[in-house]
Amino acid sequence: MFMEHLHSRTAEADENERLSMDDYEQIAFDAFMVSLGDWIFKVPPYAESSREDDEYLDYARSQISEEAVITAIQMKRFVPEFLAAAADEVLAGQPRIVGFSTVFQQNVASLVLAKILKARDPSLTIVFGGGNCDGPMGAALHECFPWIDVVVRGEGERVFPEVVLDTLAGRAVRPHPGLCYRVDGQSVVVPQVNKPQVPMDEVPTPTYEEFFERLERSPLRAELWPEVAILFESSRGCWWGAKSHCTFCGENGSLMPFRRKPAARVVDEILGFAAQYKILDFVAVDEIIDLGHIRDLLPQVSAAGCDLEIFYETKANLKKDQLRTFYSSGVHAIQPGIESLSTPILRLMRKGVTALQNIRLLKWCAEIGINPEWNLLYGFPGEPPEEYSR
Repeated sequence: MFMEHLHSRTAEADENERLSMDDYEQIAFDAFMVSLGDWIFKVPPYAESSREDDEYLDYARSQISEEAVITAIQMKRFVPEFLAAAADEVLAGQPRIVGFSTVFQQNVASLVLAKILKARDPSLTIVFGGGNCDGPMGAALHECFPWIDVVVRGEGERVFPEVVLDTLAGRAVRPHPGLCYRVDGQSVVVPQVNKPQVPMDEVPTPTYEEFFERLERSPLRAELWPEVAILFESSRGCWWGAKSHCTFCGENGSLMPFRRKPAARVVDEILGFAAQYKILDFVAVDEIIDLGHIRDLLPQVSAAGCDLEIFYETKANLKKDQLRTFYSSGVHAIQPGIESLSTPILRLMRKGVTALQNIRLLKWCAEIGINPEWNLLYGFPGEPPEEYSR
């Protein structure tokens, strides 16, 4: 929505004032380490401009390009009118409950829109969830921002429907594991259960009708359509992290225990999505592919003969035959968690692989035709500097 708004307001502007998809992606993907997307939405009624803005932008310039900072300043000018339009659209549906799922660079945008909505309709129940609400983060959000009525921490498939039923029935929200709610305006935090609450075969299949309807109406449809991929889920948690948690990783939060969705159901979902939405590009949201799925899921996908393009995250110590199975099944892009080409530093990270295994995987990917998305992480306490001078 925000990019559509930027497009409508700047499409006819001079070239140096025009904001494009490239600009939007620069903030989303290149500037996320300094949370520039959050700063863009730091506007009233969430917060006024202050001297801290200059200090923050100086810091941002030390980490990312000046071009990205200038783009962010340009975008920020259009945020107040976008928020007003977004609030109008939400309230036009006369909702009783408004939910926000917040992950990377989405906290401040969610908080300011929620505050606007609550001010315009105090009867609304505002619910927050998503990765930014796991564990102490969710409790802190609930305590610090009184316009948030409820925070769902952890899996929401069972808890959120109970919140909805209580709200629609006019009842006070009842306590559930991980829930944050209010009693007489005060935050009540129910302890989070650090184990899975929902069997994978009970996780509902998502629907994307509204997404594609909105895409059809979008003025950016021609630019967006070639990049569209459908998200699917075949497992939760991390089987490696349950054994040896990588020192830098916080993605699984309280839900590290690994569990997989039955292969037959995943295949049905993928093929069903492809038939319904006429899309062949898929992205697994799994933290790591289940090794059993390489044996029983991917061959079924291959046998369907649909010419799919699939992305998966995986561990780097794969066998060459497993990579061949990836390729024949349409898994032509992977994120193998390379992180370093130094065995001592990999040990510090508790990655469970060696530099040789990482290099071997990259070599095999080049031979087979798989695109490995990888990066280097540096700055770990105790890492030997000489490892970077080899």
